[in-house]
Amino acid sequence: MTKHCSHCGKAEVRAKGYCQACYYRLRKTGSLEYQRWHKPPKQCEVDDCDAPVVAKGLCNKHYYNKRRTGNEIPTFGYGERKKHRLYYTWSGQVETAQGRVPRWKDFWIFIDDVGEKPGDDYTARRYDSKEPWGPENFYWLKRLPSADTKKEYQKQWIAANPLKAKAYDLKKKFGITLEEYVEIYDKQDGRCDICGNEFASYAKNTTGIKTLAVDHCHDTNKIRGLLCGSCNIGIGMFKDNPDVLNRAIEYLKKHKQ
Repeated sequence: MTKHCSHCGKAEVRAKGYCQACYYRLRKTGSLEYQRWHKPPKQCEVDDCDAPVVAKGLCNKHYYNKRRTGNEIPTFGYGERKKHRLYYTWSGQVETAQGRVPRWKDFWIFIDDVGEKPGDDYTARRYDSKEPWGPENFYWLKRLPSADTKKEYQKQWIAANPLKAKAYDLKKKFGITLEEYVEIYDKQDGRCDICGNEFASYAKNTTGIKTLAVDHCHDTNKIRGLLCGSCNIGIGMFKDNPDVLNRAIEYLKKHKQ
């Protein structure tokens, strides 16, 4: 019958009632209990750093600092950039297709050019989205306050950006730009093409001011001209039918007295 070690009870007995592992442990250490032998880890050579050594007497952080910058402790700029409140504003510029001008590849030059952020409710914007970020193509835009509903936010945005709102509306409804609208407006001398009354243009800040509406053919979707609200609604109520309008003229003449 196979005898098992009197200490661990797993392996076969080799000497004095013990297995080979337990017997040699007893001879070497004087104890049957397993003891893990290892050297204590070395500490990083940098002062006031208790992290264990990874390579060349340095911890992981200081080792990679030396590989990247040549010094165990980072030189000016490294480490401080990420703590700066504008770091992610600067780093996000490279995610755009146009990128940024060579001058702004240095984070601290970027900070010198743009200065401090006016407030937490401001965001960085470009004057021309087709050009790279740079000192001449940068400004701070104040964000709109948060609204409880999407509809309320849209009202706030339209009030703050009337020209952008009008340009978007023209493009969506009639397929023309704001510049094309202004060109038609100038050809009509800023007057309704039917009644001749003068109205404001979308080219100005038209908050609360009546402007000329775009009149188009509902069959061909071609733009015919600019009309005041009354004239535009009037021909719409007559279904754009010249015969009906002529009969309305005759009717008014007959009952003029």
